[in-house]
Amino acid sequence: MNPLQEKSTVIVIFAGLMFFHNYEQGRFLKVGILRGAPDHVLSIDGPITQRLLKQRKYKKNSRRAAVSLLAEEMVLEITNPQIGTVSEATPLETVPGPFDIKNPAGNKTDYRYVVDFDRLYGTGYNFLEGALSPNIDLRAGIWRTLCRTEFLTYRRGGAAPEDFGFMADIMASDIELKEKESLALRDQRDGRIILEAKYMPGTTQYIVIANVPPRELRHHHDGLPTHFQNYYLAVPMPYNERVEFGLKNPGPSPCLDLPKQRALVQVLNEFVKSPPPYFCGIGSTSKDWVVRKR
Repeated sequence: MNPLQEKSTVIVIFAGLMFFHNYEQGRFLKVGILRGAPDHVLSIDGPITQRLLKQRKYKKNSRRAAVSLLAEEMVLEITNPQIGTVSEATPLETVPGPFDIKNPAGNKTDYRYVVDFDRLYGTGYNFLEGALSPNIDLRAGIWRTLCRTEFLTYRRGGAAPEDFGFMADIMASDIELKEKESLALRDQRDGRIILEAKYMPGTTQYIVIANVPPRELRHHHDGLPTHFQNYYLAVPMPYNERVEFGLKNPGPSPCLDLPKQRALVQVLNEFVKSPPPYFCGIGSTSKDWVVRKR
């Protein structure tokens, strides 16, 4: 058989208000969904096996996990029934050495376009307990920028705007499955499978993890704060220390060429029609956050 026909790919999409964190010397990634942002809705959409549908925890023919079924602590990992977990996640650095976020010729898929709170605040920030939930350990794939904004300006408090550079508006993790392997989103507490993508040769499957407003609220008006301001629900800062972003040369969204596969349409169809940074990018941090206690 042609190797391309045997290839089984899963692409996990991340959009909206969430923080990424590298840990264990970069072997694993963790994402925490920003909790309580006004008008934002968490959605996790992807393959659901017939076995899970029969459990009657999902609507008939639905591909979306009901939020009520999501655990506070989850893991996304590749498993093989013969040898167990076989995966680890790695960020994709496409250019070795120093990274210039202001370089328009830089590779648009470099993961370092995530907006780094270490860069904005050094070590002078902390997370509120319970501000990020659910949390997902990402133990599979190569993490990359899927959609980079146009060139942004930023300002701190009432200061004059300065050049910032480019920001990752949508992230992705690329995962290749081998025969007998599957990618599963599990409850870390009891191992319950929430979503599962099995090896399917010759196919590309999608999982979308998004924390964005419903469609009717996806129309930004000039002069209003961007959704980046919601990050300060998790990272409390005085108003004069808060950072806001704007487009240096407003124009059409650069993300219009995103794939339009079924799993992406509902979440991203109108999402890409509003120019960034309305959806404010993905946050990145070197800090651990406190898990909400039950």
